[in-house]
Amino acid sequence: MKSDQFPPSPGEETGDGNYVKLMDTLATLLDPIAPPPARQQVLRQRLSARINDSAARHMALRVHRAAQGEWSRIKAGVAIKLLHRSPNGNSVLIRLSAGASLPVHRHRWAEEGIVLDGAFCLGEQTLTRGDYHLSRQGSRHERITSPQGGIIFLRGVSLGSHWAMVELLGGLLPHRGTPPVTRHVEEGTWTEIATGVQQHVLRHDGGCYSRLIRMAPGTRVPGDDHDQDKEYMMIDGDVFFGDILLHAGDYHLAPAGSSHSLIESDNGALFFVHSTAKF
Repeated sequence: MKSDQFPPSPGEETGDGNYVKLMDTLATLLDPIAPPPARQQVLRQRLSARINDSAARHMALRVHRAAQGEWSRIKAGVAIKLLHRSPNGNSVLIRLSAGASLPVHRHRWAEEGIVLDGAFCLGEQTLTRGDYHLSRQGSRHERITSPQGGIIFLRGVSLGSHWAMVELLGGLLPHRGTPPVTRHVEEGTWTEIATGVQQHVLRHDGGCYSRLIRMAPGTRVPGDDHDQDKEYMMIDGDVFFGDILLHAGDYHLAPAGSSHSLIESDNGALFFVHSTAKF
C-alpha cells in the first residue's frame, strides 16, 4: 500500500496544534537506535566516497562568496573587490557610498556591468538591481554617481591592473566613441530555453554571449562542459551548480575544461552569465 493511501492521523488533517505538540513531545522521548558497527562502517564509506567524488568533480570550479575577501579603497567613497583576472579585463565588484562617484575614463576593453544593490546614475539614466550596462572598447565613460550608494559587478575593467591609470588619462580626451548600451531587467525579450528557465540576451557579438538567466522554483536542468571560461554573477535567489550552492552576491567561475553535472534552484534565481557558448 502506498503512503498516500493511509488515512491521516488524528489532528493531522485539521492541523490541530495540540496534535503537533504531542508528536513533538513524543519524539523527544524516543531513544535513538545506533545501527550495528558493520552498518555504520558501510555508511561512513559511502559518505566518504561521495565527498571525494564531489571534491574531484568540483576541483576546478571557483566561488567567491559575497562576504568573502577584503574591500580596497581606491578613492573617497569608492571601494573595489577583485574577483577574477583576465587578459581581456578583470572582473570586480565596485562599492560606492552615498554621493560617491567614479571618474570619467576610457575603456581599454568592452566593459559590462550589472547592478547588484542600490542605484547608479549614468547621465540621465538610472540603473537599479539587475540592470545591465555595456560600454564598447575605446569608448569614453562619463562620471558615474550613486546618490544612495550601491554595489555593481563589472567585467572587462582595468581596475586591479596598471592599465587603470591609462584609462583615466584616456578619459581626458574628448572623443566619446561608440554609444553605450543599457538594458533594464524588466525590459526586452525573455525567452524560454528550458522548462522553468528563461533568458534575456544582453550581448551577442564577437563570439561572446552575455545574458540574464531566470530560473523558476524547483527547476532542474542538465549541466554542460565548458570549452571556454564561463562567469556567473548571482543577483537574486539560489542555485546549485552540482553540489555548489550560490546565493545573491556570490560570483562563480567555471574555467575552460570544467563542467557542471546539474543546475537546479529550490527557490528560484536570477543571475548573469558571460560565456562564449549558449547556456
